[in-house]
Amino acid sequence: MRCRAMDLADQRFRLHTTATLSAPTSGMSQRIIFDGLNLSLRRGTGIATYTRIPTHTAHDLGHEVGVVYSTPFTPAKNQLLREIAFFDEKRAAMSGKRKLTLGRALNHAIDQTQYHLPVKPLPVELTGAVVSRQSKRSLAAHDRVFVSRNLFAIARTYFSRTKAFVNLAFEPRPDVFHCTYPLPLRVRSACNVYAIHDLVPLGLPFTTQDNKRQLFRLLKKIAREADHIVTVSVNSKQDIIDLLGVEEKESRIPIRQSTFPKEWIERPEAVIENQPEGNFGTEFNDYLLFYGA
Repeated sequence: MRCRAMDLADQRFRLHTTATLSAPTSGMSQRIIFDGLNLSLRRGTGIATYTRIPTHTAHDLGHEVGVVYSTPFTPAKNQLLREIAFFDEKRAAMSGKRKLTLGRALNHAIDQTQYHLPVKPLPVELTGAVVSRQSKRSLAAHDRVFVSRNLFAIARTYFSRTKAFVNLAFEPRPDVFHCTYPLPLRVRSACNVYAIHDLVPLGLPFTTQDNKRQLFRLLKKIAREADHIVTVSVNSKQDIIDLLGVEEKESRIPIRQSTFPKEWIERPEAVIENQPEGNFGTEFNDYLLFYGA
């Protein structure tokens, strides 16, 4: 089912390369919300980079960008405390696995009973009261930040139990909601876009520790219900068509990936040639460059 923002999404929501983006015309700016799942990880991932660069690109082109994060705590009612807690949770000591206490187990159970209703993440007003320079490189570009208690973990548990997506409700409501990783989340009033980077857990199940049955069910539901699916290679696109049953003639799967920042690409060639020797003691082109973990 096409949402009303779908045509605009086709034209402007190719946020995986700057070449496909154009500045919105007057009155056509989109309100886009991304998930902050991988942005919350202390060491980051390739998907964190994938999320960060499109948020900057969309923001620079005049779209309104929001990011929704999960928090292990109940968000404070006081706006300043909510802002302080948002940055406090980015400390290394806070970003690892936390022990399950009776209070957290109780919160988890309460959240489970409430997730059959739309979940309303709370806004975090970034007033500048917190000095955030040290977090600038890891943060997405956003006009709005939202938090919800244990959002991603509870959504997965809820999907495992009910086979249903968790509905999110934002104020103001977005035109586009983009899950940069397969998550059982959606926004009813928005165009829901999901990134499926690859199907390695299904094609090479012995190489990952995912719950294959639950992941398969989630991916099949995304394939059925997504307004738009994006992936990063011809091979991944074909896997999605073959393994998830997406009709190629009906699929809307552009092949896009994040680009390098413009200032990296436009550096003088002499600077590029000298950098490997200065940083690593190796000559230019005398190395193998590998992107991945």
